[in-house]
Amino acid sequence: MGLLVGAASAAQAGDLPNPVVINNQSFGSAPATYDWTGAYIGANIGYSWNKGHVKITVPSAEGDVTLNGLDYGASVGYNWQGTSNFLAGIRVDGGLSSVSKDGLSKKWNVDVLGKLGIAYDTVAVYALGGVAIGHFQLDSGSFSKGDTFVGYKLGAGVEKALSEHLLTSFEVAYAGYGAHTYDLGGGSKATLTPSGWSAMIGVKYKF
Repeated sequence: MGLLVGAASAAQAGDLPNPVVINNQSFGSAPATYDWTGAYIGANIGYSWNKGHVKITVPSAEGDVTLNGLDYGASVGYNWQGTSNFLAGIRVDGGLSSVSKDGLSKKWNVDVLGKLGIAYDTVAVYALGGVAIGHFQLDSGSFSKGDTFVGYKLGAGVEKALSEHLLTSFEVAYAGYGAHTYDLGGGSKATLTPSGWSAMIGVKYKF
């Protein structure tokens, strides 16, 4: 009875009641700002606009093969929120792709990325960059060869905390990979240089 009277008296004492504390646990108002610090896991889906620049020596030919299609994958990472709402983080993404055209196909990718940004309560904007690893397959006549390419990835994104643990995000990024040269036989060689843009939405669980 004394607890109920005390809570009612506090409500009448001012316009905004103080939280009620029972057994050292606070019930009432939420924290003033969101804390982004912590580890998370998530899933991503989106669309990518890829191209493979192919240069053949004999017969001499050069051009781009366009690979557009759906990408999807998962991510794991950690965010750290410092003073003045500064935000930093590290993330590893893994993805699969089913795009294929004119003998060129993209199979999978793994990205190791750093993140720098600013947090505005439950919204964060950031830039990201790091190492991009992608596996591409080249098929030309009787020639078939798959290789893993290593390059870079740069992008930007915005993230929204829907609750203490649930996050959603949107990102746009560009990946550029190194070149690989293949011996096609008969004195002919082909050099493949993949690259591409992507737009991804994500849902993450923050621990």
